[in-house]
Amino acid sequence: LDLVVFTAEDLAAPARCLPAGPLRQGPGWRPALGAWVVVGGDPRERPWPSGTIGREFAGWWTGLPGFVAGWRNAGTTELGAWKRGREAPWTPRDEIVAMAAVARPESVARFAADIGLPLARVAAFPDHHRYREADIRQLIEAHPGASFVTTEKDAVKLDPGWFGERPAGVLRRRLEVAEPDPLRDLVREAIGWPR
Repeated sequence: LDLVVFTAEDLAAPARCLPAGPLRQGPGWRPALGAWVVVGGDPRERPWPSGTIGREFAGWWTGLPGFVAGWRNAGTTELGAWKRGREAPWTPRDEIVAMAAVARPESVARFAADIGLPLARVAAFPDHHRYREADIRQLIEAHPGASFVTTEKDAVKLDPGWFGERPAGVLRRRLEVAEPDPLRDLVREAIGWPR
């Protein structure tokens, strides 16, 4: 089962594959068993300009199952507790620096703003970056009084000990599909699970 996820902003971008555009697959590719998920709006509800992802993938919006989704804040917790599968309050200092080794670091800043977390800076690293202690040391030297926060995707690659006494937290968010039952049915079909 292929779930192809777009953001509403993605749909206005040029329909070009990497490195010229944001796509990993072109609009001619169709999953054998798949669905689309659009975060932030239903792509069927508006016309898309020529050459955009929204227009070039128009056949997907009507020819494949699709789902509209949104992000839900699942809270911010202390990094060390998160690594142990627990929750603990994360109490940031005045200056907060977000670390993001994701394709769109601006999405981390946007999510932080949406939940009322004022960031002083987003330290962007290449997507899938393997953090090293030296990366954190450089950030601490540049922001000696700061607290640090990151995504769950990045948290798995961080050692809480690298931060010393500085507060390090994990932004947790959940993708929630507006109508989950049809998606559950599709997943059950894909894995051969009886209804």
